[in-house]
Amino acid sequence: MSSNSFTRQESQYPGDRTAPKASLRLEWVYGYRAANCRSNIHLTENGELVYFSAAVAIVQSISSRDRCQQRFFLGHDDDIISSCLHPNKNIIATGQIGKRAQICVWNSQGIIKLESLLQGHTDGVGAINFSLDGERLASVGIDCENTIKIWHWGRGKLLATAVGHSQRVFDICFYGDHVITCGIQHIRFWTVLGNTLQFEEGQFGKSEAQTLMCIGHFLSSDTKQSTESTDNDYLCLTGAINGDFYIWKKYKIYKLIHGAHNSAIYSIDMIPDGFLTSSKDGLIKEWTKDFSPTRQPIRIPCLINLIEEVSVCSVASRNGYCVAGTRNSEIYGFELNGNNNIPQLLVQGHHDHDASLYALAC
Repeated sequence: MSSNSFTRQESQYPGDRTAPKASLRLEWVYGYRAANCRSNIHLTENGELVYFSAAVAIVQSISSRDRCQQRFFLGHDDDIISSCLHPNKNIIATGQIGKRAQICVWNSQGIIKLESLLQGHTDGVGAINFSLDGERLASVGIDCENTIKIWHWGRGKLLATAVGHSQRVFDICFYGDHVITCGIQHIRFWTVLGNTLQFEEGQFGKSEAQTLMCIGHFLSSDTKQSTESTDNDYLCLTGAINGDFYIWKKYKIYKLIHGAHNSAIYSIDMIPDGFLTSSKDGLIKEWTKDFSPTRQPIRIPCLINLIEEVSVCSVASRNGYCVAGTRNSEIYGFELNGNNNIPQLLVQGHHDHDASLYALAC
């Protein structure tokens, strides 16, 4: 057989051989990023589900009528690893990885559009949070110094920055005019001073210092409590890697709930009458403002039978409806009240537990 039998001859394909003037349009994204992420699903003002996968942020209708509709924010140039919801429940902030990691603030309503682009972190943006008035944004990097930055996002202006900690910082949260961070065996309470921040170290007292994964607090736009910094009377909640729950006041442990979960508490969601927690033990628990469980916990099911335990890395709710994201890259939804509290699968995805995705064809 001739050596050029399989060689295409130019004469066989006469005419214009330039690429056609066509482009691809994204229609649907399968799965969501759960690996190395927490508290990264949200419900908007009109009940749409917001999450992300790779470099795409997704706004998905979850009503039975519009279940098959997705819209996308495509402003990132690398993988998104953090997100938060504005107090108005319509604006979203998303942070990415990369040597020049950026934060995008965008409007989820109607035609999705970029509102602000914030640049300054290196390596990645591990956690972000809006202030109660919605004007400022706090972020913490995944660089070696876990750098903290405070922004006026509407003006695209950096207000203050400081070294966060030598150990990994997992969450950041505004409390009035203050900022709280937590991570590996530490919690810090920050005050903005000019263009920098000053912190007070949280004191574990006689308790062994624990790694804290997430932060919550009861302060809201309807709260009568003062947010002035004169008395330093903070009150926040933190979930620990050992399943304990800490309530903090004046930099000290105000109350400790042992065994709130059987494993790491990954996410806290504040609701009108208390708060929700999600854990590595696969449970969603509802608590009162007095830190008492209100009902039987909701167990998130296992979609793949080979996996014995589901880890719930994110929980969010609105108007009595709850969504839970699992480490298996699935999202479930259920009613907190009423009879329809059996979790229903909303988003199905691939994960790295004996089921990696290596190829795709159509």
